Amino acid sequence: MVWCLVNVPAETVDFYVVTDTILVKDFIVKSINQSVLIKSGGFTEWKEIICAADVTPHLYKEIQLKLKEAGFNIEVTGVVSKETKAALVKFQRENGLPVGALDIETLHALGLDF
Repeated sequence: MVWCLVNVPAETVDFYVVTDTILVKDFIVKSINQSVLIKSGGFTEWKEIICAADVTPHLYKEIQLKLKEAGFNIEVTGVVSKETKAALVKFQRENGLPVGALDIETLHALGLDF
């Protein structure tokens, strides 16, 4: 395993204002978007990640199986694919994990030990 500096982006949530067009007949269409900061970011921190040499086809197949069990529509081949990478990034975002690198936190969230 390796410790690596990873960028931690800020987390925001977007709000949209919608006019009730049933009650208000002479409404004016306008869009108001506001992002609210949930968690500050823009800094780096040390994270334990899996070395590329340790990501074997067997480990990747286990990751794909867990992602498939989590509802992602991917093939379980044991081969790194764009679809699997995209599913892994989406899984990381949905679970508040660091995005991009294959790290220990992600494996644990998938129910895998390393």
